[in-house]
Amino acid sequence: MSIRALIFDLDGTILDTEILWQKAAAHILTVRGITPTADFMQSVLGATVKQSCEISKEAYNLPDTLETLMNEMFNQFLELYKQQPKFIEGFQDFLKDVLAHNLPVAIATNTSNDILTQIQTTPSLQSLFGSHIYAPESVANRGKPLPDIYLHAAAQLGVSPEECLVIEDSVPGVTAAKRAGMMCIRIDTHRTPGILAGEDFVVASYKQIPLERLLSLDQAD
Repeated sequence: MSIRALIFDLDGTILDTEILWQKAAAHILTVRGITPTADFMQSVLGATVKQSCEISKEAYNLPDTLETLMNEMFNQFLELYKQQPKFIEGFQDFLKDVLAHNLPVAIATNTSNDILTQIQTTPSLQSLFGSHIYAPESVANRGKPLPDIYLHAAAQLGVSPEECLVIEDSVPGVTAAKRAGMMCIRIDTHRTPGILAGEDFVVASYKQIPLERLLSLDQAD
């Protein structure tokens, strides 16, 4: 089946903000005198705020309520996020190529609507994706690695999951895309080469995505 739509993750895929989320997750530990491990930092990559805080509570037996930790992490992210985030190198040119083929596009992200309303980019995400920007709240907070948000985005674009190409950067995101039955390319913005979660292939940058070739191929059911 041919590719008829593209769905993008946001942090680490469109915007260079994933490191800010990791720093915010680490902050709730360091203020409690805990040094986060490399394994912990990897475990929160691509996770929602709730998932990150749940991981923190379980990994370090924190007595704080989940709500307290989530508020701290949310506020720390906003503190770190004081300037406009940069687009991942090559994203804007790649998106132009996609739109030149008249393919519908969407964002499916683990970032909450509260954060999305405060993210300002030039050009704006809304001018690039219109109303097709979907957060966990769109699917009863069933965020990645569950497939719900990708299935929802496909339905809103009016295409079947098998007709979608997903661009991701994290294990939870790739897992969600593959569970949704979609083709998935992982862009290796975190310098972790190799297949991590069943992605179809990995690229180091947007320039390495062979869009013309992918659009000329029929995808297996």
